[in-house]
Amino acid sequence: MNPSEAQAYALVEALGLGGTDDPIGKLERFLADQGLADELAVHRAAWRQADARTPHGVPIELTPADFPAAPAAAPNPPSR
Repeated sequence: MNPSEAQAYALVEALGLGGTDDPIGKLERFLADQGLADELAVHRAAWRQADARTPHGVPIELTPADFPAAPAAAPNPPSR
C-alpha cells in the first residue's frame, strides 16, 4: 500500500465506511453518493492538467489556474 492509499484507508475507517481492498474507490463512491461527483470530476481534471505541466520528479502542485473559473453569481435583486 502506498502512502496515499494508506491515507485513504485511514479516512475510510474514520468515516466508518468499512474496510475495503480499494479505499480510494470507496471514497469516490462515498463522494458520489453525497452528490459530489461533479466536484470530484473537476478535481480529477485539475490534477491531470497539473500533472501534464509538471516535469518528472517534481512534486505536482495544484494552482487556481488548474480549476475552471466559477460562473459569475447572478446579481441580487434590489430589496424593496
